[in-house]
Formats: sequence, structure tokens, C-alpha cells
Amino acid sequence: MAVKRGRGDLEEIEALIMGEFSILASSGVFSVMGATLRGGAHVTVSAPLCHSLPIIECLSTEPSGASEIKIQHHNSGIRSLHRAVPLFKHMWGGDPRVPLDKQRSFTTLRSGDDIPGHWKYEVKTLDLSESWKQLICELTESIKKEALPVIAAAGPKSAGKSTFCRHLYNSILTNPTTSNGNDGVAFLDLDPGQPEFSPPGQVSLFHLRSPLLGPPFSHAGLINDNNRLVRSHHIGHNTPENNPDHYVACAVDLFAQYRKLVPRHPACPLIINTAGWVKAAGLEILTDLLRQSLTTHLVWFTSEPSAGGEDSASLRRASEGISVRELPSQPARPTSRTPADLRAMQTLSYLHLSPGLNMDADRQEGHGLQWDATPLTHQVPWVVEYSGPTPGILGIMILEETLPTELLTTAINGTIVAVVVIEDDDALPTTTTNGDQKAKGRTGSNRKEKQPSQDLAIDRDPATNLPYIRTPDGAPLDPTKTSCAGLALIRGIDTANQALHLITPIDPSRLPPGKNVVLVRGRAELS
Repeated sequence: MAVKRGRGDLEEIEALIMGEFSILASSGVFSVMGATLRGGAHVTVSAPLCHSLPIIECLSTEPSGASEIKIQHHNSGIRSLHRAVPLFKHMWGGDPRVPLDKQRSFTTLRSGDDIPGHWKYEVKTLDLSESWKQLICELTESIKKEALPVIAAAGPKSAGKSTFCRHLYNSILTNPTTSNGNDGVAFLDLDPGQPEFSPPGQVSLFHLRSPLLGPPFSHAGLINDNNRLVRSHHIGHNTPENNPDHYVACAVDLFAQYRKLVPRHPACPLIINTAGWVKAAGLEILTDLLRQSLTTHLVWFTSEPSAGGEDSASLRRASEGISVRELPSQPARPTSRTPADLRAMQTLSYLHLSPGLNMDADRQEGHGLQWDATPLTHQVPWVVEYSGPTPGILGIMILEETLPTELLTTAINGTIVAVVVIEDDDALPTTTTNGDQKAKGRTGSNRKEKQPSQDLAIDRDPATNLPYIRTPDGAPLDPTKTSCAGLALIRGIDTANQALHLITPIDPSRLPPGKNVVLVRGRAELS
């Protein structure tokens, strides 16, 4: 983080702060990552060296001329992840020769000469352009002038859409002139490759009521009541290109969930972060999603500062009635972590969350998330029976392919799966009495009895007895009848006790009975 004396150029920076820490605004008004902090505000910040360091800026002082913030030690456990995940090494400053529990959680640098010797990349600050800042202010002000604005950010990959959205929702949540009580902001993340709050391969709707100050892996998997997951769907890929129809169906269902949220939070606007697929079919899908979501404001990030080219023109023609604003891209500066590295870090950060410590996270300072740096191979797993009188799961699916049943164990052992909740039995494939498979079988809710002529399409691995749910060509389940509770790593299969050993931050008490849970193997990987 960069500390400024006041508004102005980067030459006014007094110090760089990296690591994780909490900020207590004692007096005056400050800004950090779009959030406005006033006297008494207390937030947590993650500022690793693998991302541009955010800037903290003094916006105004008390009548006496005083302005003060306190930077305090904060230990969530995320800095210790390097012990289990090498990708998290050399990111937080400090002295690598000193144990983390013996040093402060943040490091203050007075000049570039103080950059740690083990860090080989230039340290950058996250300084937004004036056009970005102006538009964020305008959109924040629109909240008090319009009924439920829907703001979408769109453009090519690595254009800065996520950064813009992060600053925008922080601005809305902390701006007193647009305060909407406790209604917060709805955030719809439609970018499965670089999601903000969930592991890759998912599209999700979140309800935010406090600012979040850090990169995505510092708040992967919001599981508290202050900033909570409303609904999520696992598409099994890092891009919508593999199954566009399913991607659109998932997005439309999440739009519907936002509409259900509005009666309880009538002043809650919607911010949409879209995927970077904006060419050809991707542009057609984008315009369809903008129409179905009733988008009122579109922020289009152009690859060139002057114009958006043919894509922008096509989008404008298809976006009649939508206020379209173009912004020059502000791509992320070169970093030591590739996009694939960051996806792996997001997934591993999620898997290392401590579910027991996060149960009451909304009552802790900041987002309250805590991490367990114990290697996944040493953590106590969640033991889930897959057979017997009370199994913990109904079965296992594999997206986009059908395998010989005897290969199921090999296909899933040591892989990441989505924990999918079945909300309506109609989502499950069935077989008729003559053995033909149907994508949909039983009708009605899951409280109805199964029809005698139809059975669930479940096969059993002859060696392990694992239940295999087949769908035609590995088709995904209907998103209007299912939802994703999160991800799990299948660490092992105990065939003797007919149980799976799962590593997951999901709280088992929040899941329905096993007959309504299916594990879905997509294409999510750790590397």
C-alpha cells in the first residue's frame, strides 16, 4: 500500500506498506481501493507484492487540521500458506529468515531501496486514471438518483474489469451520500476464469455489505453473513466457450435470484463483472445477457484509449436504451504470477480456509476469514459415506463425457469436484423400465415419491461401489433446479468403509441430506 499526504501525483507518496494489516481511521477522511474511511472505520487490507499495492489517500482533515490512521498488525493465517503452497512465497515483505509469528504482519518501506532483496520484480502502486475515478464517482452518485441501477463491466481479458468493479462496490458501500442502509450491493460475477470471491470455474451472485480490500485470493469463498454468497453454479471450465448454452442458463438463473433479493433489500443495486470473451459468439452472448439482466449502465473497456473499434460499435447498436461509457483499459502491470498461477492460488486459498473459524466471521473485524496453512495431505478430512443406509452423497457426475463405470475411481481420485445441491428431483437423469435414459424423469418436487417405472440413472463401480450418475454426453444439470455449495478435493477413497475423504471449507451442517448432494467433476485443476 502507498501512503500519500494528499491528492496529487505519486511523488507525494511517503511510504509503501505491504503485507496484511488493519486500518483504524482515528480522524479525518481517507480513501483506499475505492472505499471511503471516516473516523472510527476499521477495515483489514491485504497488500501482497504480487499485485500492485493499493494507495491510501487523505481526502480531508478535521477542522483542527489533524488526520490520523493507525496501521495495526493483523494475522489471518494467509501469509503462512507459503509453507504448504510455494506460490505464496515472497509476497508479503518482511524478513524471510525470521518466523512469521516473530515479526509484524506488514512491512513499511521508505524508498525503492528498501525493497526486499529476494523480490526481483518492480513494485507498482494501484493508481487509477482520472477517467476511471470520475466514472466511479458518477456511477456511485447514480445510486441515489435511479431505482435499482444495474451496472455491467465488459471488455477483453486483462482490461481491468475486476479492478474497476472492486473500486466501484467499495465506493458505493462506504459513500455516505449514497448510503442505502443495510441493503448493500449485489455483485454478479460472470467471469469463471478470474472470479472475485469464489474458486475458478464458477459463476456466482454475492450480497456485499462491507468493503473488501485485497486481491481475490484474500477473500476466496465468502461464507459469512456480512458479505455472503447468495447462489453459485459450477460450469466446470475457466471460460464460457466450452458450453455457452449452460453458461447463459446459469447467468439467467442468477439474474432471477437477484430479483428475489430485491424485495428484502429494495435499495440494493447490481454490479456485473463479465467474462473477457467479447469476440464473435462471445459478443452475441454478452449482448443477450445485458438485455436479460436489464442492464442500465455499461462500462466498456477498450483496448485502445481512443476507441473501442468494431466490437464497441456492435455493442452500442445492440444496447439500445443502455447508457454506454467507454474507458481505456488499465491492464495489470507485469507480475511474478501468471493468470494460471493466480487461478491455482485462488483455488488453494479457498481449500485452506478454516471452516470452524469462519462460522462467525461476520462478527469479526473486516471479512474475518481465517486460513489453515497445514498441508492438505495432513488436514483432517470430512469423511463422507457413499453407500449404506445413510450415504452422504447421492452420486458422482463427470461433465462432458461418459466413462466406463470401472474407470470412475481413477477419474476422480485426487481431483477437485463441485458439491452440487439438488433442489428438485426433476434435475436428475432417470432410466425407464426398458433401460432407456432420460435427462429428466420424475416430476414435481423432491418430496414426491419416485414413479415405479422410472429409476435414477446410477451405476456402481464394480471394484469400489462408487455411485456414478450418467447424463447424456455428460450434460450439466439444470441450474434452475440445482446450486453449487462450493468445491472439495477428493483426497482419498476408503473402499473398505465405502467413504470418500474430502477437504473442503464447506460447513456440513449447511448441506441437505446426502440424497440431495451430487459431486460433479469438471475441468478445475490445481495447476
